[in-house]
Order: sequence, then C-alpha cells, then structure tokens
Amino acid sequence: MGRTMLSVLLLALVRHLSLPSLLKTISKSKEEKNAKVLFVVKTQQLAHQQKNKLLEYINGIQVIEITGEGESGIYLTLPQVDVVVCTSGKLRSELIGGKMSITDCSLLMLDECHHTIGVDPFAEIM
Repeated sequence: MGRTMLSVLLLALVRHLSLPSLLKTISKSKEEKNAKVLFVVKTQQLAHQQKNKLLEYINGIQVIEITGEGESGIYLTLPQVDVVVCTSGKLRSELIGGKMSITDCSLLMLDECHHTIGVDPFAEIM
C-alpha cells in the first residue's frame, strides 16, 4: 500500500473517531472538537493532486488547497475546514511571519519529506 493511501486512511480514521480527549490534549484550543489537519507537499501540482485524492477517498471531507502567496492564509482557512493541503513554502512563510503556530493543527502530515536535502522549506518546518 502506498504512502498516500496510508495518509488517506489515517485522515479518515482521525476524522471518523473525532478522538475528543486526544484532540483536546494536542490542540491549541481546548474547545476544538474536530481534527484540523495540515497536509504539506512540495509543489502546487502535488497539492492539487493530494486534495483530489482526499476528496475522492473520504466522503464529506472539507479540503482546500493553499499554495500561492496571493491566496488566503492557512491560518484563516484551517479553522473552517477539515484539511488544508499546502506547499511547504507557504506554511514556512506563515510560520516565520508569526501568522500561525505548528500547534494550530491537530495533525501535521509531511508528504514526501524524506526527499528533503539541503536548504528547503520542509527542512525548516521539521
């Protein structure tokens, strides 16, 4: 089974179970009841591809992709949806700019981060 399919299954499980006590433990907001997931990818093309995979395999999930500098911020969108698929560069800029913290999400998924070498937004996030 591929890594993407394992990611899809993990997201479906987290979403289905809701895990209220676990999410309250790891979430910044103690009132948060639903998992807020950041699915981080390297390119805009991968963001589009992964968003479509999530929508295809998980019924009723709210997914949005945010990749470019001109698009709305992750920090504004994450509370409104189940999953934000974003590029590592976009997430890095919002983290460095102080717009959000890594603790704003319940689950952080880093797609293909094992290919990271040298100076790379993925390396800085990790």
